Amino acid sequence: MSKAFPKVCVTVAGNILKDLRDRALAEIAGQPSGARFLELRLDFLRPEVLSEPQSLARLVRDLRRHRAAAIVTLRSVAAGGNFQGSAEEQLQILTTLAGAGASLVDVEIESAEHLGKEAMRGLRKLAPLMVSFHDYRETPSTVAEALVRLRQVAADYYKLVTMANDPLDNAAVLDLLAGGRGHLVAFTMGEIGRATRVMCLAAGSPFTYAASLTGEVSGIGQIPAALMYGMYRSHRIGKRTRVLGVVGHPIGHSLSPVIHNVALAALGLDTVYVAFEAPHFESFWSAFQTRLAGLSITMPHKEAAARAADERDEAAEDAGAANTLVRRAGGWKAYNTDVIGLLKPLERRMKLKGARVLVAGAGGAARAAVSVLIQAGSRVSIVNRTAAHAAALAAESGALVVEREALVRNQYDAIIHTTPLGMTPEVSGCFFEPQELNTRILFETVYTPATTRLMRLAQARGIEVISGVEMFLTQAVEQFRLWTGKKAPEKVMEDALRAALPR
Repeated sequence: MSKAFPKVCVTVAGNILKDLRDRALAEIAGQPSGARFLELRLDFLRPEVLSEPQSLARLVRDLRRHRAAAIVTLRSVAAGGNFQGSAEEQLQILTTLAGAGASLVDVEIESAEHLGKEAMRGLRKLAPLMVSFHDYRETPSTVAEALVRLRQVAADYYKLVTMANDPLDNAAVLDLLAGGRGHLVAFTMGEIGRATRVMCLAAGSPFTYAASLTGEVSGIGQIPAALMYGMYRSHRIGKRTRVLGVVGHPIGHSLSPVIHNVALAALGLDTVYVAFEAPHFESFWSAFQTRLAGLSITMPHKEAAARAADERDEAAEDAGAANTLVRRAGGWKAYNTDVIGLLKPLERRMKLKGARVLVAGAGGAARAAVSVLIQAGSRVSIVNRTAAHAAALAAESGALVVEREALVRNQYDAIIHTTPLGMTPEVSGCFFEPQELNTRILFETVYTPATTRLMRLAQARGIEVISGVEMFLTQAVEQFRLWTGKKAPEKVMEDALRAALPR
């Protein structure tokens, strides 16, 4: 029977033995009690170090004394690693380390097939064996056949990792875990596959991999160990764990996982929240709609999300855009909590009925803003870099279109900026010129960084500023209630957000 390992294995490497040892010991010193689990990537070592496997054996024994489980991996060049020796030399080194007490020996399928089943049986007598398959270019349409190929070699664990170029690739690999019986480690690489490094635990993978403190192994889309232990609470994820997430393109800037995971942890809920990079909503939705309990939606997918839902609340229906999806017994319902995030901060500062409000942008957030402001009785105008998009939104909503040249002459009670200009990482972007900011209030919907270039321009002109942070927290609190049925721990969420925000 296979040994049970901790849920997160941290990959460490070094060119010389001292570096490898120091990094391994530093890593386990920072790991939670009972969760000491490393992968030693020996193929990063210089050839002269590998020529003395007994010194490596001492490191393996040292880790055992520190009660740390260790996978030893000597990945060949043919399998995407750095080891240039023969399969026979690879076997000799791994045999020494298996005999020294390695917790698990990883042999790629290419070497296992070359060496033969008898050699693998001999290695497995010394230590548990994992046979692995990697494809660093794609997730082949024959990925299920790759698993069949792995299982031709008797082993304690199998590992299958491919590159995700589309969300459907994630689904293809996660589907394999249903029949893994706790012996298959499977996830995808790349930014599109990043979420699967967490989700695989809920789908049945016995453990997953994370990046070390020093990050010397560049796993594509790999998540730092500190986030896996802390933010994602990966050591607690199992098949009963509900999965929530946020989808967008790009999504790397999103701090939604920070605030929602800390809120879930504060209430002790068996739920995890991950970020999904998805250039196209349709393929993402096809891949993940049956795997999720709820979803946040950000640019540019808010209109597509509203269309995909089985039902829409009034705000999502009116705006034609949704930033929240909730899975119910009868299907998916779309909500637009951006409306709450917009209304509450404005209502605290001004009377909306009769107010002259300019909305900059014509995407999903702009649609929500225009819709709710018109309902509140505001006189709404729209400006956008692409005039045709502004005209289309105005025609749908009854708002007015403003030519860019007129902004220096017009006066507004509030300006609401809804475009991504100024958002991390392109923080130098700014929709407006200073002389165009003729308003009493500027509402910036971008929340990262906490203070945008546009906000600084407005403050320099003495304009009251509503930050995107206020809107973001307001709408997130409502999202949390919709998904969980519980009151969100607002102070916990705000503290986590402010600590994580770039300045």
